[in-house]
Order: sequence, then C-alpha cells, then structure tokens
Amino acid sequence: MSQDSISPLALDNRRTSRPSKGDVITTTRLYLEDPRLLEFSARIVDRQTDSGKTLLELSETAELSETAFYPTSGGQPHDTGTIGDVPVVDVFEDGDAIMHVLGGSLKDVAVTVGKVDWSRRHDHMQQHTGQHILSQALIEVCGTPTVGFTIGPDWSTIVIERKPNAESLREALELANSVIAEDRPIEMLFPTEAQLESMPLRSRPPEDKRVRIVHVHGFDWSPCGGTHCTSTGDVRLIGVLGVRKEKQYRVEFVCGGRAARVFLENLETMGNLAALLDVGPGELQERASALLEKSRDQESRLRELRSNLMDSECKRLLEQVDENGGIIALVLDDWTTAEIRQLAHMLVDRNGVVALLAAREPDKMGLAFARSADRSEDMNRLMQAICKEYSCRGGGNPAFATGGGGSPADAEKAVQHATNSITQ
Repeated sequence: MSQDSISPLALDNRRTSRPSKGDVITTTRLYLEDPRLLEFSARIVDRQTDSGKTLLELSETAELSETAFYPTSGGQPHDTGTIGDVPVVDVFEDGDAIMHVLGGSLKDVAVTVGKVDWSRRHDHMQQHTGQHILSQALIEVCGTPTVGFTIGPDWSTIVIERKPNAESLREALELANSVIAEDRPIEMLFPTEAQLESMPLRSRPPEDKRVRIVHVHGFDWSPCGGTHCTSTGDVRLIGVLGVRKEKQYRVEFVCGGRAARVFLENLETMGNLAALLDVGPGELQERASALLEKSRDQESRLRELRSNLMDSECKRLLEQVDENGGIIALVLDDWTTAEIRQLAHMLVDRNGVVALLAAREPDKMGLAFARSADRSEDMNRLMQAICKEYSCRGGGNPAFATGGGGSPADAEKAVQHATNSITQ
C-alpha cells in the first residue's frame, strides 16, 4: 500500500482505571478525524463541581464520552464554545480523558450537545498548519529543525537552535508560501507500525501512543494531534515578524487572518509615516536612515556640549570652594542623576572638598555625596540619614554615596539638611 492511500483509522474506545473516580470511558477525540466538526452530542460520563481550574464562582468540570473540543496541548491552546448552552472556559487532558471546565452548571441530563467556537478553532488551525509548513521549509532551506512551538494570542513561535541569516529565512518563507499558493491537500493518517516505518517523518513520534500523521501532500509528514486545515490554501499566508534570541532562537510568525490583519496594520502605519515625512512609501527607509544619522550627530554634539558645561561648572565651583569651608552644596535643574555623580567625582579630585549635589528630575530627585581623600566625613552614613528623612533609597561607601527617589520639591531641603549635618 502506498503512503498516499493509507486510510484513517478510528481511535479505539478503551477503559482506564482512575482510583479517584473508578472505571470511566476514555474520551473519543472527534477533532482528530474532522477538525471542521463543530457540533456533536455526547453522554456525560462524569461531572465535578469547582475543579480549581477557573476563578469563576460557579463552575463545573465535565467529562464526555466523546468531544470535538481540543484540549491545551502540544503548544496549541484549547477550544472554547458551549456544552448544553453553558460556556466552556478551559479544556485539559486527564490521562486519556478530556475534561471540560464550564462557566456554570450543566442540566441534569444524560446526553448533552457541544458546540465549538469556529473563529477560535479556525485561527488555531491556520496557525498550527502554517507552523508545519514553515518548519519543513526551515529544514529544507536552512537545515534547522524545530524544537518547540507555541500558538500565542497575537503571534505564534517556532523555537530553533540556530539562527538563519536574513536571506535564507526569506527563501524559507517564500517556499512556505508557495506551498500554500499551490493549495495542496492535507491528510490526517493513522498508520500501522509497518506503514509508519516507511514515512519520511520530520520528527519521531512517541513509541507508547497511537500515532496520527499530518501529511501536507508531497511536502511534510509530521506526527501531531492538533487541529489542522484540510488544504494548504486555507492557511492563506505566512508572515515572519522577526527572530528573537533567548536560550534558543524564536521565530515569531502569523498565519491566515492574523497575517492579513498585520499586513493591513503595517500598510496603514507605512502610509501614516510616509505622509508625516512627506515621502512616498518606497522612500521611507532612506528618509528614516537620514533622520537617524542626523539624530546621532545631534546626540554626539549634545554630549560634547554637556561635557564642556560640566567642565565649566566644575571650574566655577572649585573657584568658590574655599569661601564655604570646602563644602559645595548645590541643586541642579535639568541635570540627570548620572551627571551629578560624574560632577561629584570631578570635584573631589581636589583636596579638601565635600560635594553635596542634588538633581531635580521631573518625578524624583537624585543625590550624590562625595568627599576628597583627605577628609574624614562618612558619606554613606550621611546618605542613609538623608534618604530615611526624605523617602529615598541609596548608599555607597564612606567616600562616595548616591541615592534617589522622593519628591523633587524636597531637593533644596535635602541638600541643606546634609550641609547642616556636616557643619554642626
């Protein structure tokens, strides 16, 4: 028998022993063979009040003889919908059974009707099928296998161990989208062990479970229990948002309706930016690069001016230091905490100086207390006392201490308090 002619096999209903509830019928997973099945009838096998899976005051967990609801697993979130008109807020696996967490209580009936929310189901089908296609494309073009996958609320993530360069990533994306454009059929297969051995699988399945293979015709063979489109055309489009480095590399992407929304949002943003900069969309990158270079030049010039200002201020303050017993107490507006720290270091390079500086920033004050090597005042102890008085945090060593927080309106009082503590 050829691989293309393998017929799907229904999963067997089996009985399993669970000490807490006795023998129950294992849930038949209807979504495995028909991801477009949205309404079904099933017997209520078991129900429990307040499973602890939801914060709703009234909740019930139901186990059904069969279900079309997909439980959270394999990187794919659970389905939502209703069972007996009661909202389904979570679906999870309990061994071979599937448990449905409800936002209310079911009627006391033996058989009930479940309805799966199609918009959420279809979105997950597009994302998961797109992942299979993109993962295989990354192998073919970049030689990079997928080691993890997650469908998030806004985008999905493929985890890989090596980062592809921009050119190869683009080539892989083009290959994936060409497979989508060809509208290839997608089959859900339940092969025998012998048939499984002959399949060119992208990853090996668990040995202790009945295996379903998702086959993107002529392109990808993967063991997977998720919900998938029945043809690649239903994925519509795959777009890569970027590659982020954590412990491994994360390829962030969107498919289907999500990709369309991102495209329209980006198109609108480009149009707004082009109008703002008075250029055509094709000129945006050139204009942005020019503005960035101009901004860098201005920042460099500003740093130079600030450095000159600091040198000038240091010189001015040191010319007056002998008049104040070596104490320089000053509140500086439009200075940052980092800048007054640098100024304090410069001032105490000279002997006989104590610098008590404060920066009045928009939402806080910054403090820098320093002394020359030939003086004995304890700057750390002084900083701790001032911070306690004015709701700041800080510390350091006997020669240099910094702090920040509190109210910028208290800057003068804090500096005067510190000055009094030294002079008294």
